[in-house]
Amino acid sequence: MFTTVRYFVKTSILNLLLGLFSGLHMLFSKYIFKSGFGAGMITAHTHIILVGFVIMMIMGVALWFFPRAEKKIKNTIRH
Repeated sequence: MFTTVRYFVKTSILNLLLGLFSGLHMLFSKYIFKSGFGAGMITAHTHIILVGFVIMMIMGVALWFFPRAEKKIKNTIRH
């Protein structure tokens, strides 16, 4: 696996954990602490999950399945 692919996958997993913790924070603040949260928190949670996790994982898997083609060096010997 290429290092770029590893960076995409590791960043994706990190964003998944961050998104899950932000979701748990919203859950606890609404039902346990009864304090609520702002609309910006919902937007941040959605953005972290969709862009951070989903798109990064798609890019990592796509780069792993379809690596860049190697450049061919043409032999330019004149006769």
